[in-house]
Amino acid sequence: MKKKVAGLVIIFLTVGCIGAAGFWQEGNRKEDTENLEEQSQETLADMVKIDEYEENHRTILWENRTYYIDKKVEEKVISDYAGIIVSEESDQENVTVYTLGNISQNLAVVIQNPKGEYYIYVNSEYCADTLGQFLNDIGAEQELEFSNHKRGQICLNDRDGKYYYMKVGNKNLLWETIFSQQNEDAENAPDMPLLVSEISLNLYIRSADWELEVNFTDDGIIIINIDGTSIRHYFKGQEKYIYDFIDRAFEQAEEIEMEG
Repeated sequence: MKKKVAGLVIIFLTVGCIGAAGFWQEGNRKEDTENLEEQSQETLADMVKIDEYEENHRTILWENRTYYIDKKVEEKVISDYAGIIVSEESDQENVTVYTLGNISQNLAVVIQNPKGEYYIYVNSEYCADTLGQFLNDIGAEQELEFSNHKRGQICLNDRDGKYYYMKVGNKNLLWETIFSQQNEDAENAPDMPLLVSEISLNLYIRSADWELEVNFTDDGIIIINIDGTSIRHYFKGQEKYIYDFIDRAFEQAEEIEMEG
């Protein structure tokens, strides 16, 4: 009899422990859910604040140039102190202007608002005179990287239904081919649609977190577009350098994937 009672006590205690553990876990789940809901509400509130700021501060005037707001960024992307924009309105506070990484102020700046938040602003009328000036203004040698695309940074359509996706690690290839003619005149075409090209190259401007899309057409035009902005330049008469780039990309590619 004692054995049976002892067995029942063990069973009761075991079930009781399991029940208590289940109740405790349920309580934790409820608490976790409530915490997640609170965090979601806080995140949503922060997003609304950001949206309100962007809505009310779409443009700034700096060095006689108008800049439009691009995105919110972290403090780590700022480089040097550039100055202060003094508000002419009594209910508005001054904002501090910084340079953005290695990128020219002529192209973009970072402002710090009175709340301590940082935003990139882009020159609404930016236009480089030459390819060399454009590369200098984006701080290409320090800022430019190959994008980390799963399919590769270079896409080539051979017109026979085959697509080649290549990964190339040597940035010098760019300066030795398609970026070599730095005195080439740049033509600004922010409203020109991107042409359907046979080759595309995906690059990344680190400090600004911008994708730089480079497209080549079969009639020798190089189109450079900073994704998400109005900045789009094209350069004519570049057939020789485009084909040289393609040949050397195939030779130096670390990976080549083919479809079709």
